[in-house]
Amino acid sequence: MTSVSEIGSLPKTKKPSDSAFKQQRLPAWQPILTAGTVLPTFFVIGIAFIPVGVGLLYFSDQVKEKLYRRVDHTQGGFTEGLLAGNYTLTVAYSYPVSAFDGRKRMILSTTSLLGGKNPFLGIAYIVVGCICLLLGITLLIIHIKCSKSKLM
Repeated sequence: MTSVSEIGSLPKTKKPSDSAFKQQRLPAWQPILTAGTVLPTFFVIGIAFIPVGVGLLYFSDQVKEKLYRRVDHTQGGFTEGLLAGNYTLTVAYSYPVSAFDGRKRMILSTTSLLGGKNPFLGIAYIVVGCICLLLGITLLIIHIKCSKSKLM
C-alpha cells in the first residue's frame, strides 16, 4: 500500500519533463518549411521567371516569316486540306536574307487569327513569376503581422 507521504511526492501535472526528446526539440522534429525558407524561395522564383518569360516573348517575335502561299479551302479539291502526294518547292533568291544573317526554310503549318507564333510559354513564365512574387509579398505581410501580434 502507498502511504500518504508517497502520494504527496507524485507530480501533480501531466506535463512531461523538460528534456529535448520529450519536448520534441530535436533537429529532426523541427519544421523545414518555415517563413525563412518559403519566402525567399517565392521571391527567387518570381524574380527569375519574369525576365525569362519576357525574353521568351521577345525572342519569339524576332522570327521573321514571309507568307508565300496559302491554301484556299473554298476551292474544289482543297476543302479537306492539301491532297496526299509529293510536293516540290523551288527556292529562289528573290528575297535576300544574307544581309541580316538569315536563313530560308519551308514550314507547313496551320495558323490562327493571331498568327503562327505561339507566345504561350513566355506568358506562362511571366504569370507564374508574378503569382510567386504576389504570394511572397502576401505571406511576408501575414508573417510580419502575426509575429508582431504574438509579441505584443
